[in-house]
Amino acid sequence: SLGSCAAVVLFYRALPQVRRTPGWLVQRATLCEALVSACFVALFFFGEPGPRPGHNEASGLWPLLLTLSVFETAAVGWRLLIYVDCLTIYRNPFAPHRHRVLYVYPLLVLLFAAGVSAGAFFYATRAEYGKHNLQAALLFLGITCVVVPFGAFVGIGLSLYLGVQLLLSSAIAREGGAPPSITFLARQRVMRHASAYMLLHGTQLCAALALLLSLLL
Repeated sequence: SLGSCAAVVLFYRALPQVRRTPGWLVQRATLCEALVSACFVALFFFGEPGPRPGHNEASGLWPLLLTLSVFETAAVGWRLLIYVDCLTIYRNPFAPHRHRVLYVYPLLVLLFAAGVSAGAFFYATRAEYGKHNLQAALLFLGITCVVVPFGAFVGIGLSLYLGVQLLLSSAIAREGGAPPSITFLARQRVMRHASAYMLLHGTQLCAALALLLSLLL
């Protein structure tokens, strides 16, 4: 996973033209995913309780788990912004920065990551589990790494994507068989990027959700 993330980042660095749509957001999400992978490596080497009395306690794991959760949900936040960015590009394909407030994007990602991580922590460590139980830690990981990404993908990403597709379909209907304008072709190209990404990310999340359900059932 670390190698894949490094390859993606190097690819975007070597070919800056692919960072335009939506590569610059994918690049930031990939950097967050690299840190998530590093947290999993740290859990493997330093987080194993070992066969000793009280081995079911997970209190020492929580700093790593919370760090992992923040970066994982931050990666999800950057991916969701792909569809928000599609809306800004749709408004003006040739000057998207006019409608894109870049300094708001990191703030939105930070608020999303902090809110999801805090909510999942309090839910997983409620009275019936307790924060020292490994079951609470596994529940926390399931929420932040699978349930929330899948729900955000379906509830937010898919809604924004379908909204832009509807606008594009309406534009096609208004053309009435006339040759498409360069503005329409630019918008169509943006949606092809988003369609390919949605197919790839949706496949990954469906596989993760199926794995989680197989472990629970």
